[in-house]
Amino acid sequence: MNNDFESIQIGAVLEVREQVFSERDLILGILWEGDAQLHTNVPGMGKTSFGTTIVHGNSVTSKIIGRLFRTHFKSVEEIIVSEIDVAYLGAVHVGDTIQGKFRIEDLASPAGQSKMLSMAFEVTKNGQELVSKGSMKVEAAGNQ
Repeated sequence: MNNDFESIQIGAVLEVREQVFSERDLILGILWEGDAQLHTNVPGMGKTSFGTTIVHGNSVTSKIIGRLFRTHFKSVEEIIVSEIDVAYLGAVHVGDTIQGKFRIEDLASPAGQSKMLSMAFEVTKNGQELVSKGSMKVEAAGNQ
């Protein structure tokens, strides 16, 4: 389904299907975030409550939001995340399958400004465990 901002309605739920979080995803996130010591330190992480390496929460959020845009919107290049707030509730490991649900909370069209969607979202892993939730505002750049 490819939406534009005009066709989306308040209350709509946009789902992002399951996708496996790979070792490549872990490494790319580490390179981007720059905190390899925490996330790839097998002996160190073995002493934590996680018990092993974990995927960076921002990498999980980025992957699920990117998939949302590619799956549900016509023009990915014109979408800007202007605000985001995320609570990380659980760990994601390499090999876990993540999925997301995004609920449209508000749609604003201020005169002379870009259209703005407000969404609440949840990310689960392996079909059951909630690993993060949050909210974000998405701007349709060039879509006034």
